[in-house]
Formats: sequence, structure tokens, C-alpha cells
Amino acid sequence: MSSIIFPPKKNVHLRKSLSGWVQALSDELTKCGCFRTARAYRTTLKSFLNFCGKKDLFPGEITEKLIIAYERSLKERKLSLNTISFYMRNLRAICNKGNKQGLFNFLRKIRLHVYIPK
Repeated sequence: MSSIIFPPKKNVHLRKSLSGWVQALSDELTKCGCFRTARAYRTTLKSFLNFCGKKDLFPGEITEKLIIAYERSLKERKLSLNTISFYMRNLRAICNKGNKQGLFNFLRKIRLHVYIPK
């Protein structure tokens, strides 16, 4: 199985938002048996949207500054480094896969410093 899974290009209009993209990506991962990754992406989406105080986000609303503020808020909540790393790695993967598909050309490939648990 490929390490990079992309949903088919059908129903592209449903994937123009972050929620739509994560749902399509999660559905495809689930079909391939990657249940935990699909769940991790949905959990990360929920956390990120809660931070933003919105039900969904669109490409123009997601900036590197917003992502850095999200990471800062996770740290301010005194979450463990493993938990912060979980959210940030998954958010980075979601955005990078969207960029590769041409769905979210709003950010260059996200390269954030992420804690790697030992």
C-alpha cells in the first residue's frame, strides 16, 4: 500500500473546505484499512476547528500564522509534548496532502518544528 493516499478527484466541490478534504481523506484511508490514521485526522480537524471557533475553514482562512497560533494554544493549555506533536504532525500531513492534490495551494509545504517522542 502506498504511504500517501489521496481520495479520488470526483466530487472535488465537496473538498474545497478543510472539513470536506479531511472527510474525503478519512473515507479513503478507512477503505484502505488505515482506521487509526483516519481517526487521527478527524480528531485533529475537530481540535483545530474548536481552536478557530468555526465549523469549517476554507483555503484563504488557513495561514501559517494561524497554525503557529494553534500550536501556541496547545502549549498554553499545558498539553504534553506527545499530544502537541500528534496534533501538529496530523495537521501538517492533512495540509501537505491537500497541497499535493492542488486543493489547498494556499500554503507552501508546511515545515514546522515538531517534537518527536522517543
